[in-house]
Amino acid sequence: MKKRCIIVLLVCALFCLNCLAERAAPSVIQDDSPASVTIRVAGDFVIHSGVFNSAIKAGGGTPDFSEMLSPIAFYLSQADFTITNVDGVMGSDAFLKKHPYSGYPAFSTPRQLIGNLKSCGVDLMTLANNHALDYYFDGLKSTISSMVEAGMPYIGGYSTLEDKRTARVFDVGGIRIGFLNYTDGLNQMDKIPSLDPDALKYGVDFWPYADIDADISRLKTEGAELIVCLMHWGIEYQLQPGQSQQNKAQKLADAGVDVIIGGHPHVVQKAEYVTSKATGKKVLCLYSLGNFLSDQRNDGKDSGLIFDFTVTRDEDGNITVSDPCYVVTHVWRKANGSGGYTYRIVFSDADEPYPGMNMNEYRYMLDEAQKIEKRMNAGCAKKRSAEDAQAVILSR
Repeated sequence: MKKRCIIVLLVCALFCLNCLAERAAPSVIQDDSPASVTIRVAGDFVIHSGVFNSAIKAGGGTPDFSEMLSPIAFYLSQADFTITNVDGVMGSDAFLKKHPYSGYPAFSTPRQLIGNLKSCGVDLMTLANNHALDYYFDGLKSTISSMVEAGMPYIGGYSTLEDKRTARVFDVGGIRIGFLNYTDGLNQMDKIPSLDPDALKYGVDFWPYADIDADISRLKTEGAELIVCLMHWGIEYQLQPGQSQQNKAQKLADAGVDVIIGGHPHVVQKAEYVTSKATGKKVLCLYSLGNFLSDQRNDGKDSGLIFDFTVTRDEDGNITVSDPCYVVTHVWRKANGSGGYTYRIVFSDADEPYPGMNMNEYRYMLDEAQKIEKRMNAGCAKKRSAEDAQAVILSR
């Protein structure tokens, strides 16, 4: 976001008047001029041991994911606002002394990933996921400390009640967009008696305890013109959304959410419009982005989406959501000759193999992309090549 620097020259009399005016001014100043912005969301980061070992080797002992992200970094950065999710804890050095890096089933992920994602233009990270309490509330608090240290905005996990009650509303290109984030599962951590009760009271935005109406009201009070809900939901590896996801999507649409973006199943699921029973409005819903970076292989688990949509305010101040589109990505894993692998997130619509990619790997990537496109074609989003989508944004 662009920062404005205002230099004001004051004399004593005007200074006093100005102070009074500031006290009387509303807390939210709305700009109703026409605007158009692109919101972009990438799938789940699930950092298994092979992935973080590769990052440690790439960084010479200090984890560095930048090479894995490099093929898609520019594309992520070109949106007006970019969001993603990392499953698990990204703790401090003090936390790591007790809980070293670990993959499945309890993820202790290098916090350096946060900085790498920030360098790619990520503007917001979601924390409400099924691995949020893998290391109890202390682990989540350590993740939040890492977010604050890196200067990365976050949502879905909080270390204090005051933080939870702070509405996440961002000025994106002149349009005020509010965000929500919930998870419908915590890997049964919510049932453990020794869990700090505050973890469920305010630590994680946990769907069974959510007060959606109050959360939406808080966003609107802070001037949100559009509300996006990021859901961690569904059953793993199912290629079609389940009834539980559809029911939750309907509830969110009826409550006043404008866009719903889902993750967690580790495979891509379609996008469609859900009609609000309250207003008749069509709400864009993508059920699952799939994996963005992980060590899961085959059956669609090593491919995912970068999904985006356009938010427009017209001359009359009306807000619309349009042009849902996607590009398919693939986690290209290659043996490094020393018992491990290198990983790259690449676009699947390549006209020829990437340097170093053999024909079997290339054909497999294309085949997986075609399966995803077939599922997505059953919904409301259209495929774009990375070049086409990038050209649209840069032309504005």
